[in-house]
Amino acid sequence: MNKIRVIKFLDQGINWLFLGIIFAVPVYFAYWQETFNVFDINKITVARIGISLILFLWLIKAVLEEKIFYYRRSLLIFSGLILLVYIFNGVVFSVKPQLSLWGNYERQQGIYSLIYYWLFFVLLISWLKNWRQVKALLLAVIASSFFVCLYGLAQNFNLDPLKWSTPEGRIFSSLGQPNF
Repeated sequence: MNKIRVIKFLDQGINWLFLGIIFAVPVYFAYWQETFNVFDINKITVARIGISLILFLWLIKAVLEEKIFYYRRSLLIFSGLILLVYIFNGVVFSVKPQLSLWGNYERQQGIYSLIYYWLFFVLLISWLKNWRQVKALLLAVIASSFFVCLYGLAQNFNLDPLKWSTPEGRIFSSLGQPNF
């Protein structure tokens, strides 16, 4: 295969993965699981898998283009240094360093997740190059929000096909516990 065609294929894969993450994570929940939490753990897992795939495709593309450090290097270095300072402070000065690193089981919002959020930010900034991509990103956000709101309205009018252990009239849609 031609190198240019492979790079275009990788670009399309990265494009669809970004839009897929932005659309799927708010809508997704594992209603078939009979676990304590059907929202947070599954959402963060889907996000981590998607971000890892984007990073993998992005690295292949960068190697093929021979531009590994081209993509907004100063943003990467600056935000990475801030994150390292945060990680150092969070782990060293924490009462429970292990909890600071991994997060608790229910939420999974430790430093490990923050690294993935940082990766998502840096990869998204390097991916956005024109207004067409911004429009596609906003369209994915709007489409996802539409389905989340539609499910929330169904819950409000007691039309939810799934039975949850929350009081009647409590709306959480596919986003999970409203208090979080």
